[in-house]
Amino acid sequence: MPNEFALPENTVWVCVKHLARLSEELHRYDGAWLSREENLRLESMLSNSRRAQFLAGRYLVRNCLSAQLGGSWHTYHLSAPVGGSPRLLDAANGIVIQNIHVSISHSHDWVACAVAPQEVGIDVELSSRRRDFATIKQWMRDIDDSKVINERDESSAQRLFYEQWTLNEAWFKQLGVTQQNNVTKPVAFRTCSETDRRAIVGRAKNLYVAVYSSLASTVRSSDRAFANFSWSSWCINNQ
Repeated sequence: MPNEFALPENTVWVCVKHLARLSEELHRYDGAWLSREENLRLESMLSNSRRAQFLAGRYLVRNCLSAQLGGSWHTYHLSAPVGGSPRLLDAANGIVIQNIHVSISHSHDWVACAVAPQEVGIDVELSSRRRDFATIKQWMRDIDDSKVINERDESSAQRLFYEQWTLNEAWFKQLGVTQQNNVTKPVAFRTCSETDRRAIVGRAKNLYVAVYSSLASTVRSSDRAFANFSWSSWCINNQ
C-alpha cells in the first residue's frame, strides 16, 4: 500500500542555507540522486559556480521535503524546466505526493527553497553589491513607484528596491515563470497588516528573502538562519 504524504493546508516551509555548507554535504554523494531532467540541465551548464548553485538548490529542497513529509531525501524526484519552476515528480519507495509545490532560489553564496500545498514562490538576494541608483529608479518607475523612491536617499532606496525586486521574483515564480523570462509588467507591492498579507519579506543584514503564495500562508522553518530575519507583510497594490 503506498504511503501518502501531504502538508497542512496554507503552510509554507522555508529553508535558507549557505552554499558552502550545502556543497560540503554534497561531497559525500554522487549524482545518482538527480532526475534525468536535472542531469540534462546540469550537463548544459558551463559555469562551475552555476552548477554548484543548481546542485545545492536541488539538494536543499529534497531535504526540506524529507524533513516535512518523511522518507529519504534522495527518493524525491524533481523536474528541471528551463525558465520555469521545478515540479515534484513521483517519489520512489511507494511514496505518493499529494498537491506539493516547490520553489528554489539562489544568490551568490546563499540558497533558499519553499515547499507548500499551493503554488508558491521564493526569492533570495544578497544586497552587499551596491546597485546603480539611477538604474534602480528606472526599474521602480516601471512598477509605478517613482514618487516613493524619488523621496528617498540612496540607502533607503536600495532597501525598497530589494524588497520590491524579491517580491516580484517570488510572485513570478509562483506563476511558474521567472521575472526575466516573462513579458508581464512587474507589480508594485505595499506593506499591509498580518491578516491581509499575501507575501512576506525577511531581512538579515544584507540578505533578503521574499515568499509569495496565493493564500495568506503560515510560513515556518526549522533553520537557525531563519530566526535572524526581521519580517514584514506585503500585498499587491490595489488589492
